[in-house]
Amino acid sequence: MLTVAEAAERLEIIGLDLMHIVDVGEVLPTICVPREGSVWHPEAEIAFSEDDLPRFAAEIEPDHASNL
Repeated sequence: MLTVAEAAERLEIIGLDLMHIVDVGEVLPTICVPREGSVWHPEAEIAFSEDDLPRFAAEIEPDHASNL
C-alpha cells in the first residue's frame, strides 16, 4: 500500500492535488476512511494500491494513465 505522498510522487503531482481528487472525485483509493466526515481530517485513513494509480492518473489527465 502507498501513502498519499508516495502515490502523489508516482503520479507526478503534489499530495494536496491528490487529496483534492479523493475529496471531490468519483474515484476512491483502496483504503478511504474519513474521520468526522472528512478525508482532510488528520486521522483519516487513506492508502493507495498499485491498481489505484492508473485510475487516478486518468482523473489527472486522460493520457497520463498510459504512462504508468
